[in-house]
Amino acid sequence: MYVRQPGPLHRAISLVLFLSMFHIGCAFGGPKNVGNLAEEYETLRGALVAPPVLENGSERLVLYVQEEKPIEDKQEVLICVAVNEENKRLLKELADKLTAVDAPIFLYGKPVEGNWHEYIEGIDFEVSALGYYSKDADKYVTIITTFGDGAMDVIRSAGWRRFLIEVSKKAVKAAI
Repeated sequence: MYVRQPGPLHRAISLVLFLSMFHIGCAFGGPKNVGNLAEEYETLRGALVAPPVLENGSERLVLYVQEEKPIEDKQEVLICVAVNEENKRLLKELADKLTAVDAPIFLYGKPVEGNWHEYIEGIDFEVSALGYYSKDADKYVTIITTFGDGAMDVIRSAGWRRFLIEVSKKAVKAAI
């Protein structure tokens, strides 16, 4: 039985794919922490003034937050929205946990000025991560609200190092 051996072109393509994946991983695969979130996004600290509301088939979590610092010397309630189209269970569990929180929450995201999806006005803040106080753990827990929406989240949850090892094994095997 004849088994076709990979040629030089096949080996070169495998090497280029491996290097491309490695480069992408270095750019996006780093672990996130609260410091990274605070650098990348604006941070709001405040208290919920109403229970969280799940909308649009549970892919949106609407939060009514009164910021601790008054905006322009007046206290106003901000409407903040976390969106996750793929991992709706995450937002449902987060809504359940937030109903029992008495401590301030932290929102990491971007202010909305003008239109937001179908809203002409009214949405103040788009949330990318949320921190809340866990009484059970006696510390703050921060959750990336968009987790599960992208392909990189699958790689991150599997572990970037393990992913690279598996890809390397396949690339070496194909090149030999």
